[in-house]
Order: sequence, then C-alpha cells, then structure tokens
Amino acid sequence: MEIIRAEKLSQSFDGSAPILSNVDFSLSAGEVVYVTGPSGSGKSSFLRLLNRLAEPRSGALFFKGATYDSTDVKTLRKKIQLVQQTPVLFDGTVMDNLLLATPLAGKERIKRLLDDFNLPPDTGDKIAKKLSVGQAQRVCMVRSLLLEPEAILLDEPTAPLDDDNKEIFYRTFERVRKELGLAAVWVTHDADRAGLEKGRRLHLEKGALSGR
Repeated sequence: MEIIRAEKLSQSFDGSAPILSNVDFSLSAGEVVYVTGPSGSGKSSFLRLLNRLAEPRSGALFFKGATYDSTDVKTLRKKIQLVQQTPVLFDGTVMDNLLLATPLAGKERIKRLLDDFNLPPDTGDKIAKKLSVGQAQRVCMVRSLLLEPEAILLDEPTAPLDDDNKEIFYRTFERVRKELGLAAVWVTHDADRAGLEKGRRLHLEKGALSGR
C-alpha cells in the first residue's frame, strides 16, 4: 500500500532558485527511504512538505490515495509524524509531554520505550525543558512512536547523540519500526550507518531527487 505520493512537487522562496523542482516521490507501507544531500539542498523543506508544515509552490501530495487538501491536517500529522533535528518539548515533566500526546498510552508502555532508548527510569519525572539536547531528542522520538503513526519522517535525529546512543537509537528504532509496520523517510548524512536494514536511497541536490 502506498502511504505517501508526491507528484511534480516544487518549492521555492522569494523568487530564489527552486529548493525542489518537479519532484516525484512515493513511500510504501513498511518501506524505509534514506535521503542524503549537501547542506542547504532542501532536505528539511522536503520533510516539512510531507508533514504539511509547509505548502508546495506547485504539485500535489497524496496520503493513501487522498489529496492532502482533503485530509484533516491534525489527522495527517498524527499519521505522518515528523521528528525534527531540534527537539521541541513543552512545559512540565517528560511524562506530562508524553501523556499530552497520547493520554491512553499507559505509563508502563511509556517507561518501556524510554528504557529502550537508553533513558534512565526517572526520566518521566524530569522537567522536560531541563533535559540535554540528546535526551530531549530521544523523548521526542518516543512521543512520535506512541502515536503509532503509519509513517515517520526523521530529520537527522541522531545529530545530538554520542556514538553509543546513536547505535542504541538505530537498533531500537529498527526493532520498533518493524513491530509497528512503520514506513520511514530518514534524512541523514550517513545512510550506511543508519541503514541496519537495507532501504531505498535517494539524493537531493539542486532541486532534483535522484536514486533508486
């Protein structure tokens, strides 16, 4: 089943050179796509379009065959989660943040996921905005997974992590992704390292998306 499809997707800002130019893209259920490209090539902008945090200059986007315009924005963003490179958490404790997103998730399930991502048992009680950047990023990942999306968009999620926690992140994400049957688009500078399981690889540069 096709989760996301983009047709002739273009994006530019203030008359500048196109960030994306007539990009065609599809993501099937359970598929992993790694997107590489130089800094400033539009990789983050591409993910924001797929999550509808931005609107394309031209072209069309579809979620499971329905146009983005015909799909409720909140439903779309729940089903297509975006984990940005800079983590965003709200006031209150970590548990407050996670239960706000998924009030029926259950604290035991939350604690298991926190533990999976190498976060201490008392993480749920900590003030969210006092976490280190690396801890906050892993909490944001847990928050997205708790929503049980159909696709997850990852914008360099391991950038704030040290090498040990990167390896934990890769292994845990791949296990949980398989359990949930998640599709993923992963923007990364190191597809070889992230790709514990072979995925499709695309390269974004000068507005064009290429690869297999």
